Amino acid sequence: MVRAEFLLVARLAWLWGGRERLPMPRWFVVLWAGWLLGQIVTDLVVRSSFEDYARGWAAIAFTLTNFAAILVLA
Repeated sequence: MVRAEFLLVARLAWLWGGRERLPMPRWFVVLWAGWLLGQIVTDLVVRSSFEDYARGWAAIAFTLTNFAAILVLA
């Protein structure tokens, strides 16, 4: 089963090359990076299992990817 996130990642590289696109807001990238860094530190301190932190980190990464794809498509 192909998930929508994987299709967006594949499509994002092609769409990002367009000239008429909105720039990614810097505040969003800073908040996203802080969220990811905080989650990484938390998972290392709590010693979460691989399945748990891999799922969580992937969800955070796909949040940025989905937002970027929507921004490119808008």
